Amino acid sequence: MIEVKDVIIMKIPYSTIKASLAVAPHMYIYLDETNDKRRFLTCQSLKPYHLGKNKLPYKRVIEDPNLQRNPFLKKTLIDCDKTFVIENAEISRDLLTNSRKDICQSLYNQVNDTSNHSELVEHPINARTLSELNYKIKIKN
Repeated sequence: MIEVKDVIIMKIPYSTIKASLAVAPHMYIYLDETNDKRRFLTCQSLKPYHLGKNKLPYKRVIEDPNLQRNPFLKKTLIDCDKTFVIENAEISRDLLTNSRKDICQSLYNQVNDTSNHSELVEHPINARTLSELNYKIKIKN
């Protein structure tokens, strides 16, 4: 089983099954769990259009690659405007990132604090569709 702070690589069927998050795998930070609902934050390579004020995502953490802190290979933007909520799914440890399985406690505290706001949007993800995209994710019985 994966644990809070772990970083996994998976495909998420958002906003559609053909969207970029569903077609190519991305990194996600396991933020927390309540009543078998797991919440994940998206990680993506920082791009020039992310820079500047009033650019989406509004709530974010920008992190340099550093194996002492994270498994990222490039400068990374952690989106704290939204979470993906997954219920009734078993997520294999095989999806953990290779260089480092998690983020450090101080980075976790930073993303947790940044994502703790009233405008945070939760996107429920269908477990069956998720398991179809990621064969190492199984539906719980």
